[in-house]
Amino acid sequence: MATRAVYKFYNRATNDSAIFYKHHDGYPNGWFGALERIRSVLALANFDSITLIHDLMLVLEAEPLKNDLEADRADQQHFYNVHLDDGQATVTHYDRKIGTKHHYILTVDGWKQRWMADAE
Repeated sequence: MATRAVYKFYNRATNDSAIFYKHHDGYPNGWFGALERIRSVLALANFDSITLIHDLMLVLEAEPLKNDLEADRADQQHFYNVHLDDGQATVTHYDRKIGTKHHYILTVDGWKQRWMADAE
C-alpha cells in the first residue's frame, strides 16, 4: 500500500527550501515512518544545510519537486512542512485523507507533539 507524501524543508535564516515527493512510507510514526526519516535527514545535515538535505532525500529515493504548485498537484496523503530555525526543527503534518493537522517539535528525546490553535 502506497502512503504518498510531500516533504517541504524550509530554512528561515537563509530563506532556502527544498520540496520532495515520496511514493511510499509517508505515514508519520514507526521505525521507518516519516518523522523518523525527517529526524535522521536533519541530524545528518546538521539541521541547516538545505543542499545536504536535498542530497540526502535523493538517496532516500524521494523525487525533487520544483515549487509549491507542483507539490499541491502531487498525489499525496501526507504533507510534512519542516521549518528549521536557528538549530530548532518543527514539523506540521497534514493528513489530507482524514483531514487532520498535527504539530511537532524536535527535542533531544525525539519528536514531541505540540498543542496549538490552528489559525484558519
